[in-house]
Amino acid sequence: ALSSPNRADSGSMEELMLDHCDLAGRTDLSQREVTAGLMALSKELMSCSTDRLATLSLTSNNIGAEGVQVLVEGLARNQGLTALYLSQNPIGSLGAEALAAAFYQSSDDSPRPCNTRLRELHLDGCSLLAASPGAGSSTDVAGIRALGRVVGQRPGGDLVLNVADNALGKVGCYKLGAELKALVSKPRNAFTRIDLSTNGVPQKELNLLLVVLQSYQASVEVVLDGRVQQLSMNQEEGPLAS
Repeated sequence: ALSSPNRADSGSMEELMLDHCDLAGRTDLSQREVTAGLMALSKELMSCSTDRLATLSLTSNNIGAEGVQVLVEGLARNQGLTALYLSQNPIGSLGAEALAAAFYQSSDDSPRPCNTRLRELHLDGCSLLAASPGAGSSTDVAGIRALGRVVGQRPGGDLVLNVADNALGKVGCYKLGAELKALVSKPRNAFTRIDLSTNGVPQKELNLLLVVLQSYQASVEVVLDGRVQQLSMNQEEGPLAS
């Protein structure tokens, strides 16, 4: 258990780090056993006793799309979670799309639990454009579009999104920018930082994304190859980095 119900609030765990634990990749366990382990974690996240859990790090655990789908309900129901690290897990486009559902709810959806307090989402090295297994080298933009909806319509607060090292390239950056642009008529939050390092994003597509971000009237930091660029807007020339 992540915290004891018999303890005072001071006994609650605020950070849970399970990095490099190979939670979903152990060859000595069956798929059923792996799923059971992730399901147990999801149930702990759903319990009231973990509302004080602010940071969950599952970096480098070989968690794929199926693993994310198991965790989603717990992530959605836990209203204390503000930072999630799923870095270096091959969740692919399908996993990103499933994950987005925990933090975003369309007005067209039937009411369901949704975490509205997330402030940091780290998905660096997650192969976000990778299609489902067996699809060869084809790409799928549904996941990156879903993440765009999380940024564009998540109610209130600032958000840091780390999508470094995902080979987004021209297509991924364009789709993320296009999704945000489609939602810009209803800006709800200040998007403060996005890490696009080592994604091979051409300047033209990057400029498109920056223009859209500026329309949220936010002070935006863009991280490119480890360097932080603070953006300002020049009405004639477009976005400029300072």
